[in-house]
Amino acid sequence: MLGNCAMGSRRIWQSFALIGLNAIILATLVVGCELAFGSWLQPYLPPRSAIVGRANVYQQNLYEPSSVVTYVRDGYGLRSVRARLEDVRLVALGGSTTDQRFVTEGDTWLDVVRAVTGLQVANAGIDGMSSTGHIIAMQQWLHKISTLRAPFYLHYIGINDAFLPGETTPADLPGSNSWLTQVRLRSVIMRGAARGWEQIRGPKPTVGAAVDHRAMRADNTVEAHLELDTAAVRKSIFDYVENRYKPNLHR
Repeated sequence: MLGNCAMGSRRIWQSFALIGLNAIILATLVVGCELAFGSWLQPYLPPRSAIVGRANVYQQNLYEPSSVVTYVRDGYGLRSVRARLEDVRLVALGGSTTDQRFVTEGDTWLDVVRAVTGLQVANAGIDGMSSTGHIIAMQQWLHKISTLRAPFYLHYIGINDAFLPGETTPADLPGSNSWLTQVRLRSVIMRGAARGWEQIRGPKPTVGAAVDHRAMRADNTVEAHLELDTAAVRKSIFDYVENRYKPNLHR
């Protein structure tokens, strides 16, 4: 009886030892992979890990006629760069109307600006970016790319801010200085998972959310009906404009 108990205890300890050894091996592999391929040492931090170093091809049915879209972001998370980063003169920031995920390479409005003016441009648009997101992008991303010395920045602001009054935190401000956000944006494993999900899911026209992308067509007239008949709603809009939007514009 005692011998069976001792043998059972030994097997349990052996199982724990095997699990511990495998955990150590797995942790070593993860750390090695992160150190070799992660973004832990780079000074800049793009707002979303899924936009870094990607080239996607997908079908878009938002605009007529339907077409195949090629959407490319370089290793810095920038779109529409056709020259050395040192030669970029204009960087544009904004939400989905700057990002233009449903418009193929060469046809975005920034591509048109480059074709018409000869300016070398960079697209730093991010879906859902509010005025707070513009500040975060400048401080933690664009101004920390050492080779990006563009003298002109064009900020396309207002669309997403119009839907933020009443919310405590903008959608593009998930605690950008928190350790969890740092891990999510710098980890090669989490970045790969985000890009894989984006590749599988593809960009979807927003329906029923703050900005309905399906309504953004040249032949459509979009009417926004705001319920402004309550003092609480009016106060939330006033407070947002005075306490967040105006200070953001000044910054």
